[in-house]
Amino acid sequence: MQEARNILEFDPTRRSVGGHQRLLDDCGELAANRLAEDYAQALNVLRQELHRRAANTHVHDTSLLYLQGMELLRDHADAIGIAFRQGLFAAYKQACRKALMQSQASVQAPAALSLVEADELEQTLAVSNLAHALHNACGEELFGLNQRLGLLLMCAN
Repeated sequence: MQEARNILEFDPTRRSVGGHQRLLDDCGELAANRLAEDYAQALNVLRQELHRRAANTHVHDTSLLYLQGMELLRDHADAIGIAFRQGLFAAYKQACRKALMQSQASVQAPAALSLVEADELEQTLAVSNLAHALHNACGEELFGLNQRLGLLLMCAN
């Protein structure tokens, strides 16, 4: 996987149809990388704690158990970190796909049908067309703005 870029730097090629997915993938990869680094640090702290406990215990069997745990972490830390990162990124992508499918299903689900006046229909279509045109022209900027406002308002969406 390519190294994730700073989210504030938008590539003009991201305005394509699949641009949002690539941006989400980059964000997920960046988060997975940072969490994997923190996870590796936590494993290192755990290894040090196991060593400390092995040195301070007076029961031989308990000391051996701590040392075996420390050796396991030492020998397999890289594999554990890679598996953690891959699992985290896979779960992120699955959650993104699930959210996308749910949003598409809610958009495609027919609402209660009723008759509307022609003027109201024209006005609704004009507003909808304007919203779509703005979204197509400024989708990435609107996404970033939406995320920043959501953060300020402590709102998930």
